[in-house]
Amino acid sequence: MLVIGGLLIALVLWIGAMSGIVWSWNRHVPLVMAAGFEVEEKNQHIDLARVARRHTLGWTAFFAGIFLVLALWNFPLGQRVLFAVVLSAIYGLSRIKRGEATRLGKDEPSRVAMFGVARDRLWYRVLATGDWAGYLVGIVFATELVAQALGH
Repeated sequence: MLVIGGLLIALVLWIGAMSGIVWSWNRHVPLVMAAGFEVEEKNQHIDLARVARRHTLGWTAFFAGIFLVLALWNFPLGQRVLFAVVLSAIYGLSRIKRGEATRLGKDEPSRVAMFGVARDRLWYRVLATGDWAGYLVGIVFATELVAQALGH
């Protein structure tokens, strides 16, 4: 029951973080455009499915394989969850760093800030880390269910 509860919590976190990304993007793009920056039409509005597709089937299979092997090697569930949280911080913060390097308006962040420059930086880092945490922790609990079904 703990595993199913953990999986549901992880899925709620993941969907919540992705919804926050969608809401933020769709609220932020008009500010960027009003500041005079060009945004491709395909990027002017995003939805939940587009955000979810960033976690490809290949990455999902890769992480599922890693977490399943760890489960079969009897690594405690808590350690696998902690490992997933650490990875989510690494991947989430890396994603934001790469995005900021190519961001429109990087020379004038105050003109395109939604909440203010510092608060925007914190907001997007929390969302990116939450997105990865929900995704990876969900995989941990899903692979735990598989491991239990296999008799471990």
